[in-house]
Amino acid sequence: MEDLNLDKKFLDKKHIILIVLILFLVIVASILFFLLKSDKSDNSATTISFTSSNLTISVPTNYKFSKIDKDSYDLVLRSDTSGSAIYFSHTSANTIRDKIKFVEYDKNDYISKFSNISEVSEVSQKNINGLETYNYHFRYKETMYIDVYWILKDSTFYTIDFNINTSSDDLTPYVEEILNSLKLN
Repeated sequence: MEDLNLDKKFLDKKHIILIVLILFLVIVASILFFLLKSDKSDNSATTISFTSSNLTISVPTNYKFSKIDKDSYDLVLRSDTSGSAIYFSHTSANTIRDKIKFVEYDKNDYISKFSNISEVSEVSQKNINGLETYNYHFRYKETMYIDVYWILKDSTFYTIDFNINTSSDDLTPYVEEILNSLKLN
């Protein structure tokens, strides 16, 4: 009779240990789930929109962009947190016969104004929001990444110039998202 009671106690201890182990694993799994979920929500930044007379663009709020007045540009946005800036301008494309050569000339003229540049790309043709787009980029010093887009719409070139400080809060992962938010009037 005593042997039977010992077996029952032993089985009860086994069951208690198993239940405690299962509860522990459920708690650990729940904590990991909530940590990963909060990590994902931090990565999906909310956006704020800026508008000029001929375009609207949305940028992540976590960069704290503000509008800067510069007469030679349609819109200039400067980030208070990263030191990055985005310049918007436009020009007529009515008299331009060879668009890629025109953008190539712009690239050569632009990079000639900088010293200490590297990783200069060729001009590539892309499609952004269904519009013919030309792009080139280069590095300035060690920390600045310049990424220029010429977007053609209705005989007008819209130029977007990203000056990205890669040593701070790097804006590079958001460039495509920002370009896809672009609305040209």
